[in-house]
Amino acid sequence: MNIFASHKVLSKYADNIPNPEDLSRIFLEHICEVEGIEKKGDDTIYELKVTPDRGHLLSYIGLAREVAMFSTAKLKAFEPKVLTSETKIKIAIKISEPKVCIRYVGRVVEGVDGRESPAWLREALEAVGQRSINAIVDVTNFVMLETGQPMHSFDANQLTTNNLQQTTIFVRNSATAEKIETLDGKDIALPKDTLVIADSARVLAIAGVKGGTHAGVGEKVNTIILESATFDSALVRKASASVNIRTDSSRRFEHNRAPEIAHIAMERATELLLEIFPEAKAGEMIDVYPNPENPHRVSMSPNDIVRILGIPYSANDLTRDLMRLGFEYESIVENSEERFSVTAPAERFDIRIPADIAEEVARLIGYDNIPTAVLTDDSFTPVKNGMYDAMLRARNTLADLSFSEIFTYAFRKEGKVELANPMAEGINFLRDNLSDGMTEALVFNARNAPLLGVDEILMFEIGTVFFAPEKEAIHISLGVTVTKAMKQSRKEERECEILTHACTTLENALGTKLVWEGKGNVCECTLAPIEVVGAYEPLIPAVEVEPYKKISSYPFMLRDIAMWAEGEITQQEILEMIRTEAGALLVRDRLFDVFEKDGKTSYAFNLVFQSPDRTLSDIEINEVMARITAKLSAKGLGVR
Repeated sequence: MNIFASHKVLSKYADNIPNPEDLSRIFLEHICEVEGIEKKGDDTIYELKVTPDRGHLLSYIGLAREVAMFSTAKLKAFEPKVLTSETKIKIAIKISEPKVCIRYVGRVVEGVDGRESPAWLREALEAVGQRSINAIVDVTNFVMLETGQPMHSFDANQLTTNNLQQTTIFVRNSATAEKIETLDGKDIALPKDTLVIADSARVLAIAGVKGGTHAGVGEKVNTIILESATFDSALVRKASASVNIRTDSSRRFEHNRAPEIAHIAMERATELLLEIFPEAKAGEMIDVYPNPENPHRVSMSPNDIVRILGIPYSANDLTRDLMRLGFEYESIVENSEERFSVTAPAERFDIRIPADIAEEVARLIGYDNIPTAVLTDDSFTPVKNGMYDAMLRARNTLADLSFSEIFTYAFRKEGKVELANPMAEGINFLRDNLSDGMTEALVFNARNAPLLGVDEILMFEIGTVFFAPEKEAIHISLGVTVTKAMKQSRKEERECEILTHACTTLENALGTKLVWEGKGNVCECTLAPIEVVGAYEPLIPAVEVEPYKKISSYPFMLRDIAMWAEGEITQQEILEMIRTEAGALLVRDRLFDVFEKDGKTSYAFNLVFQSPDRTLSDIEINEVMARITAKLSAKGLGVR
């Protein structure tokens, strides 16, 4: 997930934050990738790429904690506190799905309105690309950026209440045919059993994804109900996909949120609202946490670090680094060895085993500062994989026969296994063969044969095909197209000859008879595991290859030129003249015909022109061909 972070806002959570250039270096070397940096007035905005296992970085507080570990910055205290009052409206919360709604915190706040946010709040949101709406909504959005905890607010006067002025919030699965109009004006038919937030009359929000318009906070609001909840990450991802809505909220829930943050975010949002609305009153926090999670502990010793990283490491080193990381720990002695029971912050879902803590230690030390060491022999014996070996031998064998490997799309218009959520309209099935993709690839590549400079296109693919849910197989497909001008019958004969030779050679290499199916210039069979004897073959044969050159995305133009040559002039001299006049636009030349008559020699060349940065025109290439013709004619060559 990519997020934007403001240097100016980040500096509010730690003293002595490094300057923008040094901060960028710290991000790159120790924390996460920096995909972009933009100057905005006196601020610097970073675009950060956060990997799925590092969800704690999806907040300013999480980023500030990491920056403090790798710089002289000092974290500021973050302990929001709120004075509560009696409110007219009361709330109750009922969770019918406690496995997927892990915690739900709610609170009534009276005496608010739809006024504009203060300047500092608008600037903080707009700096990272968020639009300011009103003070209430902006506070919930800002707290999400600050703590990583998504929040939502409901207009309490739009909710159903009983005679005692109590509103009950239900966290439940949607019923058949339930609908919701989202805040952006979309009417959504909810798939059955989608987790929703509702009152006794209707659905108010899709849990973790999007709120509805019915209880949206508008200009006439005076009392709100704040929500700060923790939802199961897999469920939010599924719900988001089923309704085709992705939001900052859903993306954060997909990275896992710690239930312990929910009440902190509620206190912080309330604190900010009471600052903006000094006359407002905040009710008691209603916290429903059916199954509190125990802190995750990791038992380890300094010797684990020594074993994993291969560096000298003592108990004092581990104590120092755990304090720097902000991890709580207890030290005990077991069998004359000092061991540590380590508890990471609740939002550190990536800390589960000793190797995870070793990784954190490596980050603190710096990967470049860990010396190279020979790994100890742990007597590990790899399991030999017959299917892997069959695929490897097939690849190397076909590569030796000048076949090129291709990878085609696994999603097709037709097949035996239909997708519940296709990635694009019209490709609703998983493929049940490789031949269809191979046939399309041959047609496409045949059109580019002049650019490739080949008379024969030889390709293979190894991939999975699907016959039913949980029933699949590895197949191999071969395809050949002869592009050289010749009789159709001779083309087909040559293609059959190449395929037959390739199939036979492959069977000999695998040591088994294969059952081939197909027609024309494409064939396919099931690839079965083979018995592995001895060591694996090299994955890539040791050969020298040419340096990579980017392929132009612009179309090429093909021209032919033929001439009569007399005397001592050679084919190579003719090519040198052509290349000189054509310049960089000539990307390939090839002699395709030569014969002698009446003491003269006829040469015919294919010339392929292409630009790396634009589409060529006929006029431009005609001018090049005119220069080539003039040059050859001046040398006594008769251009035909």
